[in-house]
Amino acid sequence: MTTDSRRLLGRSLYTAADRFETDLAAYRGRWAPGSPADLEVRDEQFPGAWGERPTHDAHDSVLLHIHAVAEHLRSLGVMLEHSDAAIPLFTLARGVLDQSCGPWYRLASDISAEIRVQRFMNSQLSSFKELLNTMDGMRDAPPQAIQASSEANERITAITETAATYGWTVVPPNQPWKPPYLRVGTSEAPPSTTTLTKRILPDGGIGLLSWRLHSGVAHGEAYALASLLNVDESGVGPVEQTDRQAALRYAFAPLAYLTLLRTLYSRFGWDETLVDALEKEVLTPWYDVIGLEIPPQAAPAPQIPATFRP
Repeated sequence: MTTDSRRLLGRSLYTAADRFETDLAAYRGRWAPGSPADLEVRDEQFPGAWGERPTHDAHDSVLLHIHAVAEHLRSLGVMLEHSDAAIPLFTLARGVLDQSCGPWYRLASDISAEIRVQRFMNSQLSSFKELLNTMDGMRDAPPQAIQASSEANERITAITETAATYGWTVVPPNQPWKPPYLRVGTSEAPPSTTTLTKRILPDGGIGLLSWRLHSGVAHGEAYALASLLNVDESGVGPVEQTDRQAALRYAFAPLAYLTLLRTLYSRFGWDETLVDALEKEVLTPWYDVIGLEIPPQAAPAPQIPATFRP
């Protein structure tokens, strides 16, 4: 049977997921007039074969990704409330962090419209290349697969050729399975998810640490799985997890999600006071179970020890 603490943790994640889904419907998926997104989109500067409204598309595209994050968070809540399992929760929590990074990076407030379009197009190049990699080597491919591959190649060409017309650098891949990417002046190359986890939750390295440890469990690495065992005198033991361990291990998931929501609401001009209230409501049970007092303002990430067993 699950405990009362796990139920509280799980239900807090339903609340967090519901906030975005409710406001997505209330705002009909649109940014508010006069918001930073609205002002940037009005001044469309980069039309071309890659799309007539790439700045608009760069903003609009994040909503499906955030919906995916919310669904992962809700599923993590279901597992916390209704299951004693430990190992699958690592994969779900990792998915929240993984899928939060991309939209958070593309919604950044401190970049120009040019860099925003560049980041969006680099994400598109990566996506289309992944599609082609999926189709590569498929025998007797159905017509739909052949058409999808053709369209992916056309989109990659449209993006790289349009970028060149704006004077951007098209960097060719150094491996056949990698996509090309775009650089604007001295802008950075597309950062890896590992790099972004350090940025979205920088306090104490919680993002990077969580990503690496949870990736180890998700990939079935022996060291990671073995660290979950409650080893007895015989050298073996069951996988066990206290409520405090659960809170410490998965807290980065709501923290990353809340960071993403705050960035979205600020960019789209949605009511940020809703995120303020949500932050306290969601994080309070996590801090209670961990044994920390939640700060009066936005809560920093709780420190996670360098071992799975605090």
